[in-house]
Amino acid sequence: MPGQELFSPTTYPNSDGYYGPSGIIVRVDSIINDKLYAYIYVPIPAFSLLTPVDSAFIPYNVTFNWSDPNPWEQLRYDLYVSTSKIFNPDSTSIYDSLLSRQFIDTLATGRYYWKVRAYNSSIERWSSQIRTLMSVLRGDANNDAKVTIADVVYLVNYLFKGGPPSYLLEAGDANCDGNVTVSDVIYLINYLFKGGPKPC
Repeated sequence: MPGQELFSPTTYPNSDGYYGPSGIIVRVDSIINDKLYAYIYVPIPAFSLLTPVDSAFIPYNVTFNWSDPNPWEQLRYDLYVSTSKIFNPDSTSIYDSLLSRQFIDTLATGRYYWKVRAYNSSIERWSSQIRTLMSVLRGDANNDAKVTIADVVYLVNYLFKGGPPSYLLEAGDANCDGNVTVSDVIYLINYLFKGGPKPC
């Protein structure tokens, strides 16, 4: 067709345009005399999630950051934050049409997954990762947003009296050794009454 010589040899036709090897999409609008008029869509490059790093422990106030996939164009972003690994709609918050590559949110205690969608008027691109984070205050075994003697009592009840575990098990892991044991009880007592280090 007229104007096809403008495309590279590896460009192949589709019912509504031409697709090149770089992902650039050319959609033919019209042909008038010997001129071809087309829309050219340049793909949004891959981009990464920056912070929080994967599997981070952050007490409640979280700042999300991601890289800029296209510094030459103003994109919009949708941030998805979910307690579901598969981003079930019932457990996912979507902060849409963001113009900044940073968003601050306050999260309840729990394990969260997050990803970002970048888009313009014609093309979208998802972040190249999905990351997880734990919104938790280490040592806050009873989930009341502070570390007190009540957390020591809560851990003692859990470990020795059949009481319930922490809402997020990692909250009771005050010494960050990956387990909830009597060592965490001792660690909290040292912190609260003997000037020991804060929960990690």
